[in-house]
Amino acid sequence: MENFRATLHDCGLGDLGYKGPSYTRRNKRELGAFIKEHLDRAVANEEWCNKFPDFEVEVLVALSSDHNPILLTLCSLRTNIKRPKAFKYEAAWHVDVECVEVVKAAWGSDIEDADSRIVTQEKMVKCREALSEWSRNKFGLNGRRIRELTRRLGVLQHHEIPDNLESIKNVEEETHHLLEMEELYWKQRAKCNWFQHGDRNTKFFHAWATERKRRNHIERIHDETGREWTKQEDIG
Repeated sequence: MENFRATLHDCGLGDLGYKGPSYTRRNKRELGAFIKEHLDRAVANEEWCNKFPDFEVEVLVALSSDHNPILLTLCSLRTNIKRPKAFKYEAAWHVDVECVEVVKAAWGSDIEDADSRIVTQEKMVKCREALSEWSRNKFGLNGRRIRELTRRLGVLQHHEIPDNLESIKNVEEETHHLLEMEELYWKQRAKCNWFQHGDRNTKFFHAWATERKRRNHIERIHDETGREWTKQEDIG
């Protein structure tokens, strides 16, 4: 430990401080063997602090490890651009038994038309609408639920004692289940081989999904007469 402190001193590295729980490591043991410590920190030298003056260090909730992750944020500005969503069948739906019943009910609806192609198309539209509504009602609040469970887990871990270890375990299990659903959601969009190794990195998969969407976007096409079309409503 003395050598480590000497190294920090020689490199001019200082503690950047933090916000959040005071303890970043716990041994999850009961009774007299229970220990909580503040081990994990973010450090930087004076040159780095001058280059990145707008930073924040936050101790996050530990979802599975006995160490709390440390998040270093350099800029809090975010840009959110909302665009209409195209319908996609979610791979996560098939793990829910209700999905099959939703499709059966929508596909079995009566549609009167002599053209079988139109009937099939209408049934597909009804399935799309039914699945979209079912998904919003069933999974639309997953993100909010994850945030609620994360906040609750943070409170439990902050006041962690042997008596509430079972409560922490239950909240962790529910949170893991919802995170697996979210992971499957982004796996479908990322289509990245790295996912097979088990890494959970939502921001990485967001970037892959965005890049795939950019490559697949068609700005203009030419028909058989050579005319250029640039708007979807004109093509339709």
